[in-house]
Parts: sequence; structure tokens; C-alpha cells
Amino acid sequence: MKVERGGDNSLLVSTEIRDEKGTLLGKIVHNSFVHVGPECDNRGDFDKGRLKRLELNRKSDGRQVFSLEVKDEDTMEITGVFWVKGVKLDAQKDRLLLPNGTVLSRNTFRGNGTDILIQ
Repeated sequence: MKVERGGDNSLLVSTEIRDEKGTLLGKIVHNSFVHVGPECDNRGDFDKGRLKRLELNRKSDGRQVFSLEVKDEDTMEITGVFWVKGVKLDAQKDRLLLPNGTVLSRNTFRGNGTDILIQ
């Protein structure tokens, strides 16, 4: 997932959303879905051209696969299950569940130009 600033200082998100088998369910480039798998539906809400919310849901059961909500010009909330190199990361509204049982909650990550490495 990549988050950057646009020319108008808005947040721009780009990411791929995959299932546990590596199948591409959705792809977002600069706040727009450029790919939505046949098993999913997407929705985007904008206010005066600025992103407010993006969602990707499974058609079969309506289950939310991915959600991104912009809270303010510097804060966004992202939820969903992410598979990174075969490792499951479950991002919920109030916590990040890691495969070894570790729970991260009440953390703030500030953009400082470096990546977060979870092994």
C-alpha cells in the first residue's frame, strides 16, 4: 500500500487487494478502482472531488473485503484482511491482528518516508 500527497495536499492511496490464494480482488491507483474482480463490488464516496470512503465487498455474501475512510486531511482508517507474502494481517477498526497472536492497538504511524516491516 502506498499513501502519498497530491498537488492539492490530499491523500492519494494506491494498493492491490488480494485473497489468500493471491487472486487479485481489486486494485486502487490514486484513489480510484482500476480493477475490480468479478466476485466483488466497489463503492467510492467523494466530496468536492476529495476521497471520503472506498469499499470493496464480496458479491456472494456482501462481506466487506476492504474499507478506507478519510477522517481528515492527515488521517485515514483502513480495514480489511491483507495477505502479504503469504502472511495474513487482519486490520480492524480498533486493532491490527498479526499471525503470531500479536495485537497492535492504539498506535499512530506518522509518514516519515520509511516503510513498516512486519515479519
